[in-house]
Amino acid sequence: MKKMEITPDLIIAMGMSVALILAVIFGSATEITIGISAGLGGYLGQVVSNDEAKKKEKATETKEGGQDASG
Repeated sequence: MKKMEITPDLIIAMGMSVALILAVIFGSATEITIGISAGLGGYLGQVVSNDEAKKKEKATETKEGGQDASG
């Protein structure tokens, strides 16, 4: 089982999620709630696409017989 690591991506995603939940609970202005949710969606989309690109790159290196960065 892989151990979960605390990364900057996780911290940002959790912070934005908490901010969105608090904005909804406390009835903040619609513009703020929309801004937070759009930022969260965009950031998570970027993180996912970057992770997928890294996985494909690593798979290509392994398939070609190269060594990956971990050894």
